[in-house]
Amino acid sequence: SKGLIVNIKGDYAFPIGKAKMKPELMTLLDEEIIPKIQLSVFQVEVAGHSDSDPMPKKWRKNFATNWELSAARGASVVRYMIEKGIPAPRLLAAGYGPWAPKGIDSVKKANPMWNPLTLTWKDPVIGKKSGLEMPTVLSLNATNKMKSLNRRIQITFLQPPHHGKGRSATDYDE
Repeated sequence: SKGLIVNIKGDYAFPIGKAKMKPELMTLLDEEIIPKIQLSVFQVEVAGHSDSDPMPKKWRKNFATNWELSAARGASVVRYMIEKGIPAPRLLAAGYGPWAPKGIDSVKKANPMWNPLTLTWKDPVIGKKSGLEMPTVLSLNATNKMKSLNRRIQITFLQPPHHGKGRSATDYDE
């Protein structure tokens, strides 16, 4: 179960095509994110996300695909958090590449059977039960603004299994 989710724009956090963090991201992590992790009991997933544009040839020597770049970015942030004292077992590094664009959660809720790996790249799929048009990954990357929102680091506070249902990262014990 997911609690608090923090999205940080990739353009703010990393130079284009690189997994080395910008100083601005380090400052944000040091001043805002890491203190919240230290005060919480939650496990934290740090996931890199990308747009669906093909990886430019000049960057392929370091990262063959956006998926690899997104994973390296997630791992870079996790490594930094460990260096700052967060215990490694509390952290998960992930890379979703273009497969979890902004807006995809509403698509999944509308059609629980939706699977991005079964879709074609060009045509939307019509959901049989809901009658809703199910967008493809590309349709959620259709504009420069959408692509910019998809290039991000997502930090998610995950509910520990021993907390049971109904508790989230925003619940506090007094």
